Amino acid sequence: MQIDELSDEVEQVSAFYAERHGIDRSDDWFVLKLNEEVGELTQAYLARAGQARDKGRSDVELEGDFRSELADVLAQVLLIARRFDVDLAEEVARKWLVWKPSQSPIVHQRPTAVAGGGRNREHSESERPAPASKRFEVLCRGENSVAPVCLHETRNRDCHGCSEFENEQC
Repeated sequence: MQIDELSDEVEQVSAFYAERHGIDRSDDWFVLKLNEEVGELTQAYLARAGQARDKGRSDVELEGDFRSELADVLAQVLLIARRFDVDLAEEVARKWLVWKPSQSPIVHQRPTAVAGGGRNREHSESERPAPASKRFEVLCRGENSVAPVCLHETRNRDCHGCSEFENEQC
């Protein structure tokens, strides 16, 4: 099942449940409900790990509780994403999948100033390394920050020190 299909199914169940029980699914409810579900997942994990009371439940039941609570958290995340019009597949690709070891570094052009003195953080995810004669900013994996670096020196370099590195020959 695709994530959009799963989201549709979860929405149908949640809307039915809320109507049946008189629940107002406000913005606050969606986020607070996630907090509740994460708490239940934590409790199930602790019981499964022997760090909390098992309440007389067998190992199989504790494992089932953990799996069920994990599903509840996922379902609530899907509901929140739907409520706030967030494309989760797109956001996971943007935030997580750029770090796949098989990916070459994502190249970002230097941010430009925008009204109000802020910085434009829009980047082209499809850009790939340009000739070494151009300087770009590359996301530093070590510090989760952007620092000026020379691209051809960055490819096989541990970037923890990149904020200090600049090759004027490039």
